[in-house]
Amino acid sequence: MSPRVSGHRPGITRAILAGVVATTLGLAACGSDDADGDSAATSTTAGSSSAAATSEKTSTEASETSETAASSEAPDPGASAEPAPEDRPEGEPPAPAPADPPPAAGAPANQDDAAQIDAVARGLGEDKPWGEYQRTVFDTSCRANLDRYGGKEMLLQDLERQPQDTMASKVMSDMGTSLPVVHGVNDIHVEGDRATANVDAEMNGQRQTTSAVYVREDGQWKTCNGA
Repeated sequence: MSPRVSGHRPGITRAILAGVVATTLGLAACGSDDADGDSAATSTTAGSSSAAATSEKTSTEASETSETAASSEAPDPGASAEPAPEDRPEGEPPAPAPADPPPAAGAPANQDDAAQIDAVARGLGEDKPWGEYQRTVFDTSCRANLDRYGGKEMLLQDLERQPQDTMASKVMSDMGTSLPVVHGVNDIHVEGDRATANVDAEMNGQRQTTSAVYVREDGQWKTCNGA
């Protein structure tokens, strides 16, 4: 196993996984950043509870005064009850169930394009040594995606300071997330050098079907969620 060299920046690795892998599949990646969010939420809740306790006595006294005044008025026996807000008027159809993502514009992909896009999507879920896995992510991500994190060259330099032989599933687990599981790549449509597909994927126990975007660069299909 290659030793961990000082100077490794785990934040960049986490950004790549969250911004390229998870976002490509439309899923949320978990990590140590979640703890900060939980801490902030706890602080906000505590502050809100304190404010509510401070005003509780005043609100209670005002409520008792209003109830005393209201009790002196007899209700109208002839008044009809208001319909419950949740009652649906007769004949009104129920709210439609959430629909699957719409197919892309353009024609259904030919066999070669479909096979390559399917392989790109499923490659994000293949467990392999960490160095190889990260290179797979970089090689199958469009330039626009990589430029958000400093560009491919800088990312490859950072990769050299990371463990190379540890399995990707172990590295991801240590970061509080998991490798995605791709169950299906469907409805692949191509329009010029842009394509979309409905990817059925699961990450951290969350499974859903989302529309993923791909672009053709240098003759190869690559993930490009910002395209």
